[in-house]
Amino acid sequence: MKFVTARSPFRANGPPNKPPEARPPFTAKQEAAILDLYLRLKMPGNVIAVRLRVSVNRVYQFLHHRGVTRRSGHIFRLSPEQWQQLKDSLLTTPDATLGRQFGYTKERVRQIRKELGIPSSRLMRQERAGRARLESQTQRQLVREQRRAATLAYLSRLSKRWKSGLTLRAIAEEDGVSLASIIGRVCEGRKLDPDKFPFRRPPRLPRAPVQPQRRQSKR
Repeated sequence: MKFVTARSPFRANGPPNKPPEARPPFTAKQEAAILDLYLRLKMPGNVIAVRLRVSVNRVYQFLHHRGVTRRSGHIFRLSPEQWQQLKDSLLTTPDATLGRQFGYTKERVRQIRKELGIPSSRLMRQERAGRARLESQTQRQLVREQRRAATLAYLSRLSKRWKSGLTLRAIAEEDGVSLASIIGRVCEGRKLDPDKFPFRRPPRLPRAPVQPQRRQSKR
């Protein structure tokens, strides 16, 4: 009789993790990217690891092996071009984004912003959005005023032709529009200024209500 032992549910099914020595080394492209981000753009190792999707320990081991690691707490200096780019970006870019771009922490970017007397980018964006909203409202108001002026000028020309005795169909043919459009314009002008569009015929009087006749009962 054979006994079959049950497999432990706590046993890992997959292969064991490889030791760090067994992992493949960085490719030439990865090494060039790490050195470029660390030395030229001054990015910290953890940001480089996240961007390249590699281990943080491997990044620092590679930099230590190359002998280019920075001392802890060392604040590097930006080039004049990078410093000018940072100052120009403070008006529109959040602190966290600038920190990742120039290798600073968010707190350090906030300190630089305070030293230069530049308000928060959020306040700048809100102020810029408020100005854009005010400009948009002013532009819409100007467009409405221009349309109203154009409408009044057209109604004034239409009033002269209306008083000269031209028919609505003739005016519509001259303007190249439909008869219903001219009728609407005349009604609109009559509401604004009845004297410009007088009635050519006296308006019809309302009919008197007809009283129903009572039927006489036959006796």
